[in-house]
Amino acid sequence: NRLANVPAFQPPSFSTSSIIDFADGSPATFGPTSEKSFDFAHAYAQSGSYTITVTVTDSDERSDSVTH
Repeated sequence: NRLANVPAFQPPSFSTSSIIDFADGSPATFGPTSEKSFDFAHAYAQSGSYTITVTVTDSDERSDSVTH
């Protein structure tokens, strides 16, 4: 298994939900959250390159994403 090493992501303090898509068919959902940051790790079943996307949504239902 391969482990994704991704730096901590710091969502805005007003975020109400955060979704992490590990690009292997197994998205993880974290939320609701009022934390200012969170760390995450993921084990991949197969070797390869994956684009991880983190999306946060605020209390006004506005979303923003970052990829790594």
